[in-house]
Amino acid sequence: MAATQYIASPPMVAGAGRSGRRPMRRAVRPICALVAALMPLALAACAWPASTGPDWHQRRVILLTGVCLSTVHLPPPPPLPPGLPELPAAPRLPSWLTCGSDDQPLDARQHALETFGSLVGALEHLHGGAQAYHDGDFRYFSYDPTNLATYTPADTRQSLDTAAAALEREFATWHHAEPRATFDLVGHSLGGVIAALWVAAYATPDELRYVHAMVTLDSPVAGYPQPLYGYLAPYLAPLFGDPAQALSASAALMRRVAAAPSRWKVGPGHYLSAVYDIGNLRDLVVPAFVATLPGADGIIDDLGLGPDDLNHGAVLSAPKALTAVGGVLGTTGGPQLAT
Repeated sequence: MAATQYIASPPMVAGAGRSGRRPMRRAVRPICALVAALMPLALAACAWPASTGPDWHQRRVILLTGVCLSTVHLPPPPPLPPGLPELPAAPRLPSWLTCGSDDQPLDARQHALETFGSLVGALEHLHGGAQAYHDGDFRYFSYDPTNLATYTPADTRQSLDTAAAALEREFATWHHAEPRATFDLVGHSLGGVIAALWVAAYATPDELRYVHAMVTLDSPVAGYPQPLYGYLAPYLAPLFGDPAQALSASAALMRRVAAAPSRWKVGPGHYLSAVYDIGNLRDLVVPAFVATLPGADGIIDDLGLGPDDLNHGAVLSAPKALTAVGGVLGTTGGPQLAT
């Protein structure tokens, strides 16, 4: 018969029943309290970002619309030098280019989406790129620095320095709200000039650490050379308002704008510059040769006809242009600032 093995129980110490465990519980309670107090700090430490610098995957796109063109007092188109196409006497313009009466408030988000709708849709459906964009990733420039939500058509015809100062305040607000987010600036027409002026003359090196790229679309960033400016000045003044006076290639302000590409040594990814200019050969009001800056990356191409008689809006929906912008904004990693 097999022997049965028993494990002997330790002898009961007198008085060590339930009451005998109390000293152990009293010793453990302070340790538990300490662990409970330190647990939130440990979790917070685990959640703390590895660095506090720019996060090139947390990207935001700032959309800058152009001037609201005023055709109320538009004079007859000037006779242009041989080789340049004639300007229409009474150009047909879509509502997002004229914007309504000067004192009518414009919703910054709605106006930007009316202008950049095709581009926003393309960015939200990028394929094969490392960067993806969603509805909450877009920011909307307001020409009124005291109101991020609305501005008036008249505000768009204020001086370029006033507009660039407004962008400086708004960028600081967005950067403060998301300290690690990085930004792309995309401007159409005068919006691109404002973005370039901010980059060249207003943005600090620390702010530019958080800028991925700046893209302009049919923006007169190089200014109009003489004698073309002399021909166009009477026509541009009613269309553009005060900014028209600064758009001569020889103007001091345009010389400041020209410095924008020099703020970076090299662009993101394989791009030579963080400034990328796109010009449409068919644009009548911003000829392609005034839409690109020396030292910038970009393309000049036949981007087709647009929804307006000036062909100033074709670039906003042209497949080649949308693909080019998607290529820049879809690139991960940041540019290298100039020392």
